[in-house]
Amino acid sequence: MLVPFRAGAQVIGALRPDFARALRGWPAVFAFDAGGVALVPADERKRSDALAEATRELARTGWIQGWRGELYAVHAPGGGPLFCIERAAMRRFGLLSRAAHANVVSGRGARRRMWIARRSAAKPIDPGLWDTLVGGGIAAGLSAWQTLLKEAREEAGIEAARARRARFVKALMIERIVPEGLHREILFVYDLEVGAGFRPRNLDGEVSAFERSGCAGLVRRLAQGAFTAEAALIVHDWLARAGAGRPALRRALARSERLAARAGAGCTGRASGR
Repeated sequence: MLVPFRAGAQVIGALRPDFARALRGWPAVFAFDAGGVALVPADERKRSDALAEATRELARTGWIQGWRGELYAVHAPGGGPLFCIERAAMRRFGLLSRAAHANVVSGRGARRRMWIARRSAAKPIDPGLWDTLVGGGIAAGLSAWQTLLKEAREEAGIEAARARRARFVKALMIERIVPEGLHREILFVYDLEVGAGFRPRNLDGEVSAFERSGCAGLVRRLAQGAFTAEAALIVHDWLARAGAGRPALRRALARSERLAARAGAGCTGRASGR
């Protein structure tokens, strides 16, 4: 049972009970009551400063791992920013993050292909799993569009002029229990068409391999649980859209969902259009 985490009266996250107990060392930052754990500081700047101090110590003692040195902004439901916090702490506190992804695709009909990327073995989260070619978390101060352009260049060597051709499709929501606590994220999904001669180039060292995969290959990887949970959701959505009129693909997708469910992998957690 996760412990509700609040800012004022609003529940903004959820904590593992053992992690909640670890927060008792900061009574000026975290208050405990029957409703869970609440932030004590009352404004954005004070919350951010207090959380910066607490999360650094939590990282030193091993509660927060994979420190990134990158801030994420946390917003009130339907409202403005509440505070900024180290990216590596988001799952520990069960906070809602945001990310931008692009399905980079080429060809038509039976020759339709998607470029995918294998995450480096050195990545702190999901090392070695397959991912969308372009995708990344939205840091504080950046929009989804700005993040997409940044990640397109860093992860795939796609210059801004080409990346700007991307078309926004939809936002998806994923929510799932993870070892750190709770992973909740809004995924802003774009489609980007490229020519047959396109070849990606990784510039940030976070990718170990690229693959240009057809629908059958994508379905097979979904069934194997070879994608990250976020990429599985995004790829499944793209396949459903790309194969809307292809009964064989719809049947293959249904089979991949059943296999993934039995394996406990692939499109996991609660996910819905948003």
